[in-house]
Parts: sequence; C-alpha cells; structure tokens
Amino acid sequence: MFGRIATRLRKSYRRRGLRGTVRFALDRLARPWLDLTPAGRRARRLKEQQDRAFDDRYGVDTGGIIRLDRLRIPGTTWQYGTPYWAIEPAVFVSLVGGLAIPYRDFTFVDFGSGKGRAVLLASEFPFRKVVGVEFSPELHEIARQNLRAFRSERQQCRDIELVLTDALEFALPDGPGVYYFNNPFVKEVMAGVVAGIERSCRERPREIYVLYANARHADESVREVWEHASLCRTGAATDDWTVYRSDPGRSG
Repeated sequence: MFGRIATRLRKSYRRRGLRGTVRFALDRLARPWLDLTPAGRRARRLKEQQDRAFDDRYGVDTGGIIRLDRLRIPGTTWQYGTPYWAIEPAVFVSLVGGLAIPYRDFTFVDFGSGKGRAVLLASEFPFRKVVGVEFSPELHEIARQNLRAFRSERQQCRDIELVLTDALEFALPDGPGVYYFNNPFVKEVMAGVVAGIERSCRERPREIYVLYANARHADESVREVWEHASLCRTGAATDDWTVYRSDPGRSG
C-alpha cells in the first residue's frame, strides 16, 4: 500500500512539482469528505438524476462515474487518464450550439468518448461527421451498444464512427473540426495530443475549435498546456468550459 502511494507521489512530483503535488494530495484527501457534505450529496443526487433521465429517455447507458483502474485496459496508459464522467446534456447543447459555424463543413471529434454520450448529443447537430475516440475496450463496447440503441427525432448526423485507439495514435481528420475534451487526460497525454493538433494545423491550415469541458476539475498542468498552445482562446469561457480556436498566424 505504502509503496503504491510513494509511486504516485513521485509521479505527481514529476508532473506537477512540489506545490502542485501538495495541492493535489490535499484535494484527494478532501474530496471524499466533501462528497459527504449536504452540498456534495445534493450534487451527487442531481448528477444521478440527470444521468438516469437521459438514459431512460433514449434507452442507453451513458451515466455514472467510472475509475479507469476498474477497467481492463491494455498497457499502462490508463494511468494518464481521468475517471469517466459524462457531460450534462444541457451544458453540451449550450456549448456546441453557441458555435457560429457552418456545422455541415465540420467533423466533430470526442477525445476520450467513453460510453458515447457526447457522440450521441453531437449527432443531433448537422455535423459532416461525428467521431468518438476511446482507448478502453469496455467503454468502447458500451458506446457501440448505445449507438445501436439510440433513437432521436432530433438526430441530424448519421455518419458516426467509434474508434478504439489511444488518443495519441488517432489520425486527425482533414477539413474543419470541432474537437471536444471532457477533461479526459493528464498532462503527459494532453501535451502530446495538443502538439499533434498544432502540427496538423501547420501542415494543413484550417479552422478548428477546441471545446474543453469540465475545466474546473482539470489539473493546473493541463490548463497550462492549453494556455501555451498556438490555439487562441475565443474569449468564451466559464468555470466549466473553455473554447479555443485555431489561428494559422500563430501556428505557422
């Protein structure tokens, strides 16, 4: 037990430094107690109600909070992922619906798509194509089942692809894109994904929007990766999400 704790602390120190590790440790210690407070219990009940309402409506299974160490994931990259936590539908619709873009020209990509809720919600917009990228075979299979079961009178995109692969291995599609992240990775993976997006923009300049949801729970080192990227913040941001946009002038 103590060996595992020491290993995690060493990894955290390399990733976050001393101050960041102290904040991380305090957050991990405080989180279980916060969940037991009246506010924590109310938030958990609300999340469960929202999950159940969405899943019951569409006959799917997208809810819950799932830690990656409880899944059978090949290799060790799961250590750099964060727990699965599906976005609240109203937040997603507001975030994607607020983009002033010709959706039919854009491919939507969900990095860390999990059970596929964001993929299903994105299909209710007239995107050219919707893609979910997930590295857990178990979550990927649940997403496939959800896609087969999903029926919505508002669905506008039928070209949907679920890809089982590591985000670092995913080949970015050509053409304009909306890339969605629900706080899926820690810095080690996120830095590589961001570098790949920047490289792709330099090689094939095009309009790309990055939607970073669940931003308040992102590690500070992850936020720094995005803040130092050649992608520009659009100015649209809240405590829960941030929007970035490609800028060929900066990335060239």
